[in-house]
Amino acid sequence: MKFDNKTIFDNYNLVLPNNGFVLIRGKSGIGKTTLLNIISGGFKANGKISYNEVNIYDNDNTLEEYRKSKVSYINQKNDLFDGLSVFDNLSIASEINGKNFSKDEIILYLNDFGLNGKINQNV
Repeated sequence: MKFDNKTIFDNYNLVLPNNGFVLIRGKSGIGKTTLLNIISGGFKANGKISYNEVNIYDNDNTLEEYRKSKVSYINQKNDLFDGLSVFDNLSIASEINGKNFSKDEIILYLNDFGLNGKINQNV
């Protein structure tokens, strides 16, 4: 894949675990956001993006189902609602994405990221 005439990924193969979190790190400009946009179906790659052996670009319904139920990530720009709590922001995001996480699930995720006790803090 090229972006601004710069090759970002060439013959790239990535297998992700079925459950859990994945951390993608790297220097600025190396292609982290591009990779996330490809994985999420936001950018159409010159190859194939598969989930459970099905190409997500096979048809619009496959892509839409994949986006709604199989993948989510937090963008690098701030899309939080000022004045709302961490919990309220995460609840809204999970509802928009069709996940509807319970308060207990959100607390577990916050704990995983070392954000214990921040659930009621305003952003």
